[in-house]
Amino acid sequence: MGLTTRLLLAALVLPILGGAAPSPEQGYLVIIGGGNRPERVLRQFAELAKRRGTGRIVVIPNASADPEETGKSQAAELAKYTEQKVDWFNVTKENVNQDETLAFFEGTGGIFFSGGVQSRLTDLMNGSRLLDLVRDIYVSGGVIGGTSAGAAVQSQMMLTGDEKRYSGEEVLQHIEEDNIVTTQGFGFVKDVIIDQHFIRRSRHNRLISLILENPDKVGIGVDEQTAVVRYPDNTYEVIGEGQAVIYDATEAVIGPDDPKHPHLLSGCDLRLHILREGQVYDMKTRKVVR
Repeated sequence: MGLTTRLLLAALVLPILGGAAPSPEQGYLVIIGGGNRPERVLRQFAELAKRRGTGRIVVIPNASADPEETGKSQAAELAKYTEQKVDWFNVTKENVNQDETLAFFEGTGGIFFSGGVQSRLTDLMNGSRLLDLVRDIYVSGGVIGGTSAGAAVQSQMMLTGDEKRYSGEEVLQHIEEDNIVTTQGFGFVKDVIIDQHFIRRSRHNRLISLILENPDKVGIGVDEQTAVVRYPDNTYEVIGEGQAVIYDATEAVIGPDDPKHPHLLSGCDLRLHILREGQVYDMKTRKVVR
């Protein structure tokens, strides 16, 4: 589907829906931008986990190049902030669909995905029984958390970190059509695109590019030492040391196209929000409400 067709569909659908549809999920997302994890972020995650089942937390460390070491260390870190049990589980191609694996997660209130490379997680879990179970935990009142790669994987449209036409020092220097590589994430949220390490690593260009190409979605860039917590009412609250940046092109004018530079994107009247701790963005109204 070309850019023009996507924009036409968005223009037709959004007025009918009146913005984002109400969220059916009963659970929570804790989306951490990477770097050091502030105590209040992890404590919030642990408290939310208590709202489902036994409140037990399980770390899935498979974005990491060393899942065993990462699983042990992140489980120990989270255990400081809860009296509930904290475990970790190494997912493999062999065990991702086994009954024994699903039984291990029984009663779990929180799932935490480690940082690393997000495609390691999607390659293992997309289409699996385990991912179906994790979604069930989320929609039935549990909390899904993740840092860095574990944050990016939470949206349906997932950034891979790659570009089609550039590499090395040229990466992130362009706002262009059909350049940023995305794939299918875990899809806990479908109306946003999540980016991480956002301000620290100057990742604005790639998120702006995707939002101009997909104006029915909102871009949320979360900086390091910062988290955005999504609540069941489809509001997002910033907590932590840094900021979250929100790009909204749902009412923007995209274009015009330039045949001399067919890849260059343009747009007018995009909304930009830069939020600090305690501020809240409402996805239903597309407004900052606190």
